[in-house]
Amino acid sequence: MAKNTDAKVISIIDEYTLVLNKGKKDNMTIGDTYYVYYLGNEDIIDEDTKENLGKIEYIIGKGQIVHIQENMSQLRSITKEVVKKKKIIRTTMPITFMDKEEEIIEPEENLLPFKEPAIGYLARKY
Repeated sequence: MAKNTDAKVISIIDEYTLVLNKGKKDNMTIGDTYYVYYLGNEDIIDEDTKENLGKIEYIIGKGQIVHIQENMSQLRSITKEVVKKKKIIRTTMPITFMDKEEEIIEPEENLLPFKEPAIGYLARKY
């Protein structure tokens, strides 16, 4: 369930950068980490107790505050995926002049955008 302290997405600069409705006056700090989410439509009811547990929060990414103004701030995605890149190295042996081929797999990190962000989504401090 959304808390009063949660910020709201009020603008989308690009798929990696969102604008939140909280700024200096709300004690936002550069470098703070937030996850961005939206709420599901239906309430989840506990089968045993019949208690209403609220709505599911669907997380669309994680970001870091990179710029702050008085009443708003910018959140940039920091979610990364590691992909394995193949690299083939060919060297010529000095005495035989024969080529030697070696395959190396190196990990590479790629920055991921927020997953389909929308105005009105929420952001909570991580």
